[in-house]
Amino acid sequence: MKNIGIIGATGQIGRILLEISMDLQNIKIIAGSRNIEKIKSKYSNSDKLEIVKVNVYNEKQLHSFVSKCDLVVNCSSPASELSVIIAKICIEKKVDFIDLSGDMDLREYAINNKDVITKNKIRIVLSSGLHPGFTEIFPKFIAQKYKENIAIREFFCCCGEISKMAAKDFIHGIKENQGLGMRMYSHGITKKLENIQLDYIDKLKHEKMFKETYPSISFEMIEMSNKEKNLDTFEFYTAFPNKNIFNVLMDIRIKTILGREINEDMSADMLLNAYREMTQYYGKTLMIKIFVSNSNDTKDYIDFIFSGENEVVSATVAYCVIDSLLKNRINDYGVFYSFEVVNCEKVVNMLIQQGAYLQMNKNNKEIYKNE
Repeated sequence: MKNIGIIGATGQIGRILLEISMDLQNIKIIAGSRNIEKIKSKYSNSDKLEIVKVNVYNEKQLHSFVSKCDLVVNCSSPASELSVIIAKICIEKKVDFIDLSGDMDLREYAINNKDVITKNKIRIVLSSGLHPGFTEIFPKFIAQKYKENIAIREFFCCCGEISKMAAKDFIHGIKENQGLGMRMYSHGITKKLENIQLDYIDKLKHEKMFKETYPSISFEMIEMSNKEKNLDTFEFYTAFPNKNIFNVLMDIRIKTILGREINEDMSADMLLNAYREMTQYYGKTLMIKIFVSNSNDTKDYIDFIFSGENEVVSATVAYCVIDSLLKNRINDYGVFYSFEVVNCEKVVNMLIQQGAYLQMNKNNKEIYKNE
């Protein structure tokens, strides 16, 4: 029997991960939260669950919590303040660790301590949420459907409310320049996008969720492209239905470049309100459109839509990472990304079972569509 610890078990993602993880076999879940009454009222009679009061800013409580676990999943935020602290304790206690964020400080810390992690025979799995996480898992799932060399352009729009802590993580990522704007990855090299593929963008102009698009490439996407040998070129575009969120993000970026002071609380509130207004108008929706091309200029496209809480996608990715580690899908120890650990098809199929829509078109012919 393995003890799976979930830190932040009453949060937006943690509560969903806790619920779906109760189906895992031969495990006990250690649910950690400052507000344990929320969990007790729902799971009072479960023998698969132990509820522990833990304040993520109290290292003594964190040490005690991690000591109970074989594997810890961090669903708390802000990740920029907490992920490295929790990772350090997990490494010290020789406990596997899964983090849902794409925090660069954690990435650098894990890579710098890879020898210790390997020596301690543990696995640290990074970027196990929606973005990053599913944004790499889904194009990998698509790339595995092709034998020939291909180029993928992924357009990503996520419409849903965020917490203030998540907003602060957004701001931290912009300030730390996490990700490479206006760039693509092609044949092993990160390149500046001199000529954005306007033909693809024009195809999306009639879609209300893709009115504004901004290209960038993350370190996770670069690693995924490197490991998928038939993926010659990868481009990623974040999309918005209007300029409101984009303007807030660009204001933070410009102030960072110019060295101006940023009021993080005020910026977080502005971002929070922009996402809230977008969600009130457009509803909670995740939309991904992928265009695939090859040397014969064949252009295929794939639609993925999930209507509902986007946290379900993050929790599903984290669940599949837990499941893969429990089943020893990777035999090595060290630092990994979620797309290296999970069965990508399983992640997509789980989301389809939870109501996601997937349509795949090849050579202008529909080859798959779930009802």
